[in-house]
Amino acid sequence: MVNKMNVGVDRNGDAARLRLRVDSDRPRKPPFTHDYAAADIIRLSAFFRDNPVPILVCCPDGTLIKLNPAAERLLKRFKIAATDLFAEEHKQLVQRSLAGQIADYTLEVSVGNYRFSVSYHALPTFRLVYLYAIDMTEYRRIEELLQAATETLGVVTHAIKQLQEFSYWQSLNLVELPDR
Repeated sequence: MVNKMNVGVDRNGDAARLRLRVDSDRPRKPPFTHDYAAADIIRLSAFFRDNPVPILVCCPDGTLIKLNPAAERLLKRFKIAATDLFAEEHKQLVQRSLAGQIADYTLEVSVGNYRFSVSYHALPTFRLVYLYAIDMTEYRRIEELLQAATETLGVVTHAIKQLQEFSYWQSLNLVELPDR
């Protein structure tokens, strides 16, 4: 029962007005507890917002529901739609990720002259799938140049070996034996 008059009974059974502390109407928490859930929510939202990697968030049916600022910048820079980064089997990948059939799945997607690495990462607790998109265009161009340079270097190395061998045999033919 709530005593609205703040009247209590003392040891003798007499009604007496009780002294209330100013903070007594608030529930007291032990000094060692902390609201960890709120702190986790703040950290999670900061991770999403401040992450330099473009993140696209999809719900279980594969629909895009949110982009972080890095993803918005990427889409604006390349003048592409968010759905251009989705794989052909996007909906199935999202559903399989949430069902636990695949852990993290990464694939390359070509959009015009650009190449992106897109990783699907499920958050089953929230029934969401995060897609991490990274521009691989420059990496792939450099990789192709390196491959061409390696092939050219192989041809040049072979030619040098043939020239050295030829020089060796020519030097043997030019050496004159001393007269005896």
